[in-house]
Parts: sequence; structure tokens; C-alpha cells
Amino acid sequence: MLKNQRHLQLIHYIDLHQFAKVEELAQLVDVSEITVRRDINELDEKGLVHKVHGGATSITIRDYSNDVELHTRNDVNSEIKDQLAKTAAALVKPNSVVYLDAGTSVSRMIPYLKDKHVTVYTHGLHHVDALVQFGIECYVIGVFVKPTTRAAVGGLSTQYLKQMNFDQSFIGFNALDADFGFSTTDEMEAVTKSTIVAQSSQVFFIGDSSKFNKRSSVSFALSDDGLLITDKDPGEAYKNYDIKIQGEH
Repeated sequence: MLKNQRHLQLIHYIDLHQFAKVEELAQLVDVSEITVRRDINELDEKGLVHKVHGGATSITIRDYSNDVELHTRNDVNSEIKDQLAKTAAALVKPNSVVYLDAGTSVSRMIPYLKDKHVTVYTHGLHHVDALVQFGIECYVIGVFVKPTTRAAVGGLSTQYLKQMNFDQSFIGFNALDADFGFSTTDEMEAVTKSTIVAQSSQVFFIGDSSKFNKRSSVSFALSDDGLLITDKDPGEAYKNYDIKIQGEH
């Protein structure tokens, strides 16, 4: 493992647990405790972790209270999400390399992809069972797993994504504002999503009208970054957005 990769893994582990001992970090990245202490010193000097006796603490207290639990989000506007997923899946090109975001609307596309012979990349851990069930070749990226949304996000996933090129990507969002763009509640997930956008030939954003005219913490894409697939016209304020309304041709 390269030093930079090791540092990223240490940072995300410390962020996740808020505090980590030297010995557990050494076991995590498979190096000596002396090396880990040296790493902690470097990361502390860069302001990326706090060095404390016996280990390190996170520089931030991560708050996922604004993230709705996965099973709760999946139940919201269920029928509309199914319709949006079917509309989105119809746009998938056969034999293409496709990225599926961790969103619940996106997950409902999977049954409609079984005869498309696509290769799927995703950071949505909850997608995997369905992809395997339908015989769809899939690859999972990521290093840090968010317990609320079961999304694998963070430095290593972003680093990996920058080496990829996707024919199409399908991305969910928490909120959409005409000026602020597509946004989500978490900075790491926003970085992952924006990287996917940058590495994709075609981008589709999937979300129902309940998310319009709202802002979450971090914007990850703007009006010219892709096509919005939704159930209703968001209005004149969104005239610069490319929009496909479910059920319309």
C-alpha cells in the first residue's frame, strides 16, 4: 500500500471511530506501530487528525442526523420512484459501462437492467444483492461506509473513480435548487458524486418533485452537468436544466 493510500485509510478510520489506538491502526494498514506513530505525526502536522496519547482523534465530529435512514427513504414516494426508475432504465444503452449511485430511486432500476448486458460500478452496498440476483456483472468501490445510507465513500473511492470512464451514470440527490444545483447532506458523498459526474460521458439525475426548491449542505452538480429525470416540471426557475418528465416522450 502506498503511503498516500495508507494515510487516507487512517484518516477515514479515525473519522469513523472518532478515536483509534496506535495498535489497531497498525493492524488496519498492516504496518509497524512505529510507522503508524510517524504517520499520525505527519497527519497531525497537516491538521488532518489530532495526535493524542496512545493514538489519534478525528478533527471533526461527523453528524449524519440529517441523513434519512435507508429503509425510510426507500418507502417515501415508492410508486413514483418505481416509475422514475423504469424511465431511467429505458435510457441505458446495451453493453455499456454504467455507474449506479447509492440512491434508492437508482436502486429500483436494477430489475430493468437484467437483459441489457451492462457492467455496473457502484458505491451502493445495498445494490449488490439485487445485481447478483439478476446476473449483472458489478464492481463495488469505496472505503468508508456510511451506516445510514450504506454508501461507500471517501478518499480511496474518489482516487479509484478518477481512473475510470463510464458510458452513463445515474445519480440520486437529496435536494435541488435552481441556483445551488443538486446537493446532498454529506461532504464525502458529494465528492464521490461530483467525481462520478466528471468521469461520465452521460449523466442522469433521478429524483421526485418533493426535492425541488430545497438545499442540502453540499452541492455536487449544476444545471449543465446532466439530464434530470423526475415526475413533474419544476417550473420556470429551472429553464436552464435539461429535464425528462416520467411518462412524457
